[in-house]
Amino acid sequence: MVDLSISEGVWLFYDGKCPICSSVADYLRIKKQYGSLNLVDARDPLNYELVRSVNEQGFDLDEGVVIVHDGRFLHGQAALRFMAEHSAVRNFFNLVCKGVFWSENVSRLVYPWLRSCRNWLLRRRQIERIDNLKLCEEPIFQSVFGETWKEVALVIRRRYANRPYTDDKIIVEGTLNISCAGPIRFLAPLFWLLRTVPPINEKSVPVSVDFDSNRHTKELHFNRVFQFRNRRPYILRSRMSQVKANEIVEILNCGICWLGTCSWREGKVVMEHKGYALKLLGHSVPLPKPYAGMLTPLVARFMACQGDCPITGGVLRLSPP
Repeated sequence: MVDLSISEGVWLFYDGKCPICSSVADYLRIKKQYGSLNLVDARDPLNYELVRSVNEQGFDLDEGVVIVHDGRFLHGQAALRFMAEHSAVRNFFNLVCKGVFWSENVSRLVYPWLRSCRNWLLRRRQIERIDNLKLCEEPIFQSVFGETWKEVALVIRRRYANRPYTDDKIIVEGTLNISCAGPIRFLAPLFWLLRTVPPINEKSVPVSVDFDSNRHTKELHFNRVFQFRNRRPYILRSRMSQVKANEIVEILNCGICWLGTCSWREGKVVMEHKGYALKLLGHSVPLPKPYAGMLTPLVARFMACQGDCPITGGVLRLSPP
């Protein structure tokens, strides 16, 4: 087995069935002073031992290529920036790579689009993901809760059992007391129009929540149905993804993102508010503090609901930080 920590040259780990990744491997040229370019197709069983060294670093090859040079592992956007800085301009691809990914700001803007394009092409061709980290074998929230996962109550673990890249589906039911007060009343028409949190006052509202995984993403989809009296069922859809560690983001249909953390402390699921953002062209743009500060008490007043919560299995209380 090659020890990549002391190996010479540049090693590029890529998805051999992805047209974009294969093009990168075919046309990339590295300056001579950085040594030879070694291409490693992560789907080839013969490269299992090499790919294992990438797995040990915790890099998801479905999220981007990996470059190893002088013992350094570079993933995704960082790997493409390495290509831009150290590639030899011998063809059109290298010229474009230098022009687009030389700037950190431009590469930060473009890279999510490139990754989304890659994932779309794989879906169109019905090609399964590499899943080199075997993420589909563990619940999404296991990595969110981290070392405290084994301490989480069994009933909660069952409700947070969805795995990424699968068709897992979990349905839970309960009731909520929903209160809407203050300025939120004046914004009620906008809330109804955008299909966000329902701006209504009612007790013991039957609520069902479908937790749906998606075989093409790591996101967890929430489909909530509120059965208000004398009204049609109100459906609230959102999707949640892990940013890193216990940091999560929940995205509503209208593009409003709730940023927060999720942890298990003192026998409870604790969700802490960290701000708001807007989802624009694949990017989460944080709202400036003055605007986020205006939104926080509005949503928090609504979210100060009590009842047999279908999400946590008990009383859920969210309040401003």
